[in-house]
Amino acid sequence: MLMRKATVVLMTVGILVGLGAAARALINPNFTPVHLVESSDLILVLKISPADDKGNCTAEIKTCLKGKKPDKPQIINLVNGNKEHGKVVKEIVAGLGDGPAMLFIGKDEKGAPASLLHLSGKWVTLDKAVNGENAWDVDVINSHMEATWAGGTDMLLKIVELLIKYPDTEVPVEGGARWDDQVQLGKIDGKVCSAQAVDVAGKGELWLFVACESGDRVYGFDRKQKKFEDLTAKLKLASKSRAAAWADFNGDGRLDLAAWDGQALSVWLQGADGAFAASAVADAPKGECLGLGALDVGVKGRAGLVWSCAGAPVVLVPDKDKAAVFTQKPLAVNAAAGKEQGPLGPCLIADLDGDGVADVLQIYAKGSVFFKGKGGGEFAEAKACAVGYGQGRNGAFLGDWDMDGRLDVFTLSEDACRLWQNQGDGKFIDMLGISGEIAYISKPGGIAGNVCDFNNDGRQDVFIAYSEQGPQCFFNRGFRSFGHAHKPIDLSESNVLPEACKGQQAGVVADLTGDGAQDMAVVLLNGEVWVFPRAVDGDAALSVSVALPLGGPTLGPVTVSAANDRRSLGAWLVAPGTSEAFLGRLDPGQVKLTWQLPGGKAEEKPFTLEDKPIRFVLPAGK
Repeated sequence: MLMRKATVVLMTVGILVGLGAAARALINPNFTPVHLVESSDLILVLKISPADDKGNCTAEIKTCLKGKKPDKPQIINLVNGNKEHGKVVKEIVAGLGDGPAMLFIGKDEKGAPASLLHLSGKWVTLDKAVNGENAWDVDVINSHMEATWAGGTDMLLKIVELLIKYPDTEVPVEGGARWDDQVQLGKIDGKVCSAQAVDVAGKGELWLFVACESGDRVYGFDRKQKKFEDLTAKLKLASKSRAAAWADFNGDGRLDLAAWDGQALSVWLQGADGAFAASAVADAPKGECLGLGALDVGVKGRAGLVWSCAGAPVVLVPDKDKAAVFTQKPLAVNAAAGKEQGPLGPCLIADLDGDGVADVLQIYAKGSVFFKGKGGGEFAEAKACAVGYGQGRNGAFLGDWDMDGRLDVFTLSEDACRLWQNQGDGKFIDMLGISGEIAYISKPGGIAGNVCDFNNDGRQDVFIAYSEQGPQCFFNRGFRSFGHAHKPIDLSESNVLPEACKGQQAGVVADLTGDGAQDMAVVLLNGEVWVFPRAVDGDAALSVSVALPLGGPTLGPVTVSAANDRRSLGAWLVAPGTSEAFLGRLDPGQVKLTWQLPGGKAEEKPFTLEDKPIRFVLPAGK
């Protein structure tokens, strides 16, 4: 039986907001993809051809996932049934190309045929045609079924294949986590530019770094005393940052800070006692710095910098002997690549084309410029790329939300959020509109965020901080289909710390307490710094965090992929001291890592999580 309690979802005309708009359907906990697969007698993957002059679309059967494969192709008629809805389906099919469609066939509780077609993120209810056993007429575009799965057909195919192989696979319907009592860490005067989790001391403990124009702050969690403390004075860190990047800039195996204060660039070098001392960088680019990022540029042990600025990014290559001495190397820019792209934002640095070498993506409001990495701080000439921030204040971060091993880009701006799915070879497509509740619950005004796994289920989630509302967390239902984490995660719904719901200056989700679960830190508009520790049953949660060492064969960033015993957990960006992979499990079991350092061989490492979190530092090599 295809549906019993949820038969009404199948057979009801479900256009909630019009044929051309995304549906506003809350997740249906009583009929998820798990129930859909269980209740289907036949599940087919189709390739649908455009309609002929009689309105017939021929659907070639590519795969039969469940039931007996029919001998003939399926015929879907667009004019014999609901003509208005058929017109919309015709347009969808015309633009489908080689994209997949899925047909679910079963029976309702009265034994009548009930069938659903899914294509390009739309659900279509079909009626059995009178002129053939393999023929169907369009009934309605069924927006109610968005409550079962809101997302692309390619992502639905992934979750269905997983459910066919492992029927007990969970497809979550709620956030599955809660915050513990919030803790105020301090209050900062002046404009805050960013917040970041950093392993400042190199001991595997992430501290909260807040970059501020009036003076940066570092807050750490004392694991013995079970409390946070302001470590800024102890570290003798007197930096002021409008842009900042952490890396080892002098090759001593300790993490340093590069900070631009709006006028000058300084490198704050960490000494053997953990205290910092400033060294001015004499030969820094002129003009405004829109962002700093660290990367390996081929100087052994010493990281370089990417200076984001108008025109083309500048790579700062460190001297092999002298600290805080850099040589400027502007990247080659094709004038047409960034033409009329609008205002510019900070660059992203990561291996975006899967060749093991970090690339640079210079992002504008309406597009971006892709610099393919060649290794050793060298980059190919720029190529135009689709990724764009949007209008106004902006931000961007990386994750692999479809779990295909390629890093995707999430952008934030005053006009909208966007999720740019990585198609390979420097090509990206905005898929936010068919990515679940995040398509309509995320709002304009996002100013910061990061990929996370706030509920420890191994699926990559999204955290967003906003300038004029409370922060949001979105949980991944499996493959790039997100649900909004409502109360108790959502501060606005929980009525916790109302001041936080007026907006934030910065925020991040990371494991700041070392218990294997990720916490949320936010800097409010009034300068207050708050942490919301994740509530954990027992002493610790189950997770594997993966770090790249200082002093190793590469200073990164590199990509680390992971899988559990059933499915991919996606790819994560890993850089020394600043970016770690975080791989959660809800129950004891295995997590396997795979990685390949530049110039090295592919490596893998399995872990068995039993009763505590594990932190793994990638082998340093020779």
